[in-house]
Amino acid sequence: MKDQTKLKGLQSQASKLEAEIDNIKLELFARQKELNLKNQTLQSIKKEIERFTSGEIVVSEHAILRYFERVLNFNIEEIKSKILTPEVQSLYDSLGGGEFPVENKFTVVLKDNTVITIK
Repeated sequence: MKDQTKLKGLQSQASKLEAEIDNIKLELFARQKELNLKNQTLQSIKKEIERFTSGEIVVSEHAILRYFERVLNFNIEEIKSKILTPEVQSLYDSLGGGEFPVENKFTVVLKDNTVITIK
């Protein structure tokens, strides 16, 4: 009988330790995920810092647009009128946002009253 009591006590201790180990494994998994996410964020921040400190010059889209307009003498208003044709305006008025072909040359993508891209 004494051995039986001892056995039950040891089995109880083993079950308790197994449950604690399982909980620790779950915590480790969650912490590892958190660690990985923080490492990714840190790497991203370091890349941004490097971009700012590397001396690499970035040309903004605004500067490129002004180059087209002022150096290459593109008429921006004329380009806008070629993109937003009366047909595209009519389709947008009727259908709302979407993709609309222009003279089988390109497609205008409109969303929330804005031409967001050309395909």
